[in-house]
Amino acid sequence: MLHGKPDRPDTTEQTTACSVAGTAIGQDGTPHFCPRCWREDPQSHFIAPDVYGEPEVYCVQVPAYSVVDSSGGAGVLKHWGSPFGCQSVKGTIESSELPRESHIGPAAVYVFGTPLPADEVIDREWCSRCTRAAENVRANSTQTGEDPVDWARDRAATLLRLMARRLDEYTRE
Repeated sequence: MLHGKPDRPDTTEQTTACSVAGTAIGQDGTPHFCPRCWREDPQSHFIAPDVYGEPEVYCVQVPAYSVVDSSGGAGVLKHWGSPFGCQSVKGTIESSELPRESHIGPAAVYVFGTPLPADEVIDREWCSRCTRAAENVRANSTQTGEDPVDWARDRAATLLRLMARRLDEYTRE
């Protein structure tokens, strides 16, 4: 459930969902192009509610970095991978499990948590604390007249610097 509604479009949201789907399949005559996977095939994409409860096109090959697992990895909820997500959203540094490759260093660094694969983006419900935080970001950015993405990006700079320091310490160990 998201904001007291099922975590999928209902009949009143059908028009909006169809409009979003139209952008994914290029019904207006322009080919679909995904900035995540760089492919033009709409078959590799799906629509699911974003953290604001609005339909969003997601890529099956490269899911959105803003939909993440919890830092504990409980596998129940999806979280908003942003500096404003709940306390379950934490940076992750993954390294190789193989001893012979451990000298290579980190295999991946995710600033706000490990992105979820497509089936989990579809199946899991949003964390209520993360959706409340998203509404706060939207309200705060509206008060200052800024775009929510720009507002959040400006405030995320400090957290990114902290992750860079943490990664530097990790590689020196």
